Amino acid sequence: MAGSLLVLNGVQVVLTQSAVARRLEGLRPTRVVAAGALLNAFAFALFALLSAAPGWTVLPGLCTAMLVYNLAETVAIPCREELSVSLSDPAQRGRYLAVYL
Repeated sequence: MAGSLLVLNGVQVVLTQSAVARRLEGLRPTRVVAAGALLNAFAFALFALLSAAPGWTVLPGLCTAMLVYNLAETVAIPCREELSVSLSDPAQRGRYLAVYL
């Protein structure tokens, strides 16, 4: 199951990253990163709740939690990278990116 969820992760990121990034252009990066963090927390709460869920809900619950986690990842990462570049000293931008990435 873990392998299937990782494949779902990769496929969703590839299919949605460009569209999501385009929709987020013009928004404040700090707010987008905060929204991504909230989505991430929600996804992990869903993962945690699945341990007490009835057996028949685990598979759809895992897929839903993974989709929310992927959405959080797709929303937050471009703006986190933008923030790391904009907050760094121009002369040391490469060093900041090396540590961040």
